[in-house]
Amino acid sequence: MKEDLQLLWQLQTFERQENLLKSRHQNICSEEVRQLWQEIKLLIQSVAADREKLVCMKKVCARQETDLSHIIQQYHQFETRLYSGEITNLKEMEQLKTKYDAAKRDIAMREEEVFEGMDESEKLMQKIIQDEKQIEEKKKEHLVKQQQISQEIALIETEVSQLQSQYDNVAAQVDPVVLSRYKALQRKTSYPLAKLENGVCGGCRMSVPAVQLSMTQDIVYCDNCGRILLIE
Repeated sequence: MKEDLQLLWQLQTFERQENLLKSRHQNICSEEVRQLWQEIKLLIQSVAADREKLVCMKKVCARQETDLSHIIQQYHQFETRLYSGEITNLKEMEQLKTKYDAAKRDIAMREEEVFEGMDESEKLMQKIIQDEKQIEEKKKEHLVKQQQISQEIALIETEVSQLQSQYDNVAAQVDPVVLSRYKALQRKTSYPLAKLENGVCGGCRMSVPAVQLSMTQDIVYCDNCGRILLIE
């Protein structure tokens, strides 16, 4: 009987180890990988939006440059007429000078707008380049983490399989009646076997009366928690 209980202790040890491995499996940090992929998706969306914005900005810049070109043409026309000497009427000269000065101011203002638009477009382009670089780096990081998790899971599954094989080998050596009692008790408590140490149940840490231990019976149970006691 004692040999059967010692074998049961081995089984229970295997069960503890298997439960620890399964707990490790559940706690593998896949949340970090999911968070990383979410960051990648957000960056991809941001780049797509920025590219659309860049297209619009370039269209605006092109339109501004076209308008500026027309104003510069007018400016040169005003300038040519103003200094050609062909206009002798003072009032007409003043009107032309007013148009000339207005065109000059308009050119300065539009040039500033064009330069600002080009500068903003360049900054946005650099942001897109940096974001795309970051996307590639995060994708590589995501792949590495996925591989690490897959390797860790595979290792755990191998260890669990080995434990199950060891468990089956040991279980085959236990008296079927004793194993049946163990399994029945296991449905009520996770670890139904406890060592008796200095008269104390290793499961519930309560004292076991000496008279109970002296009784002639095949299996001794703890009166408090109901576990099978392994008396060494």
